[in-house]
Amino acid sequence: MRIGLSLSTCGVRGASPPINLLQSSQAFDQWTASAVTVTQGVANDPVRGSLTAARIAETTGLVGHQLGAASISFTSGNTYTFSIYCKYETAQFIQMLLGSGAFGANAWGNFDIQNGVVGTIGSSATGVVSAAPGGWYRISLTATATASASSGSAIFCANSGTMTRAQSYTGSASNTRLVADAQVEIGATANQYVPTA
Repeated sequence: MRIGLSLSTCGVRGASPPINLLQSSQAFDQWTASAVTVTQGVANDPVRGSLTAARIAETTGLVGHQLGAASISFTSGNTYTFSIYCKYETAQFIQMLLGSGAFGANAWGNFDIQNGVVGTIGSSATGVVSAAPGGWYRISLTATATASASSGSAIFCANSGTMTRAQSYTGSASNTRLVADAQVEIGATANQYVPTA
């Protein structure tokens, strides 16, 4: 487990901005929702202060509660980092996942977004939590692709810091989390956020 704030997260001068491979990196209402509802523009994001943060609320039912981004073409042997800014409202845990088509079944991780703690991480990944302004955390998941494939990236609601990969549980509409500024980039660290359409 690592907790910290890297200089690259702060946008150090002289560094080239990374390429964000995600589409609709701040328009979460354009992602594919399954057993969650998304309300866009409910709070200012922690990077630029614009009204682009979204609220994810669970629906009821014994299912997996997730928000999936459009697929990305990953290249075998390359290391990728998936990052997102999150803020606790009423639900404490969140899970990030890189798709099994390119990464196998163990590129996932749980995060406590109330206390800023990394939970259980799949054996093929590493996780980092960094504090951000206004009670936000930037959480990131890093893994190396094991196949060249088009694969998704997903945010799962989680009911504990030890939840297994993409686990189903009975949701509640009162369980909400704020998310902003998602990024998938080549490399082993989360760098300066670059918005995409």
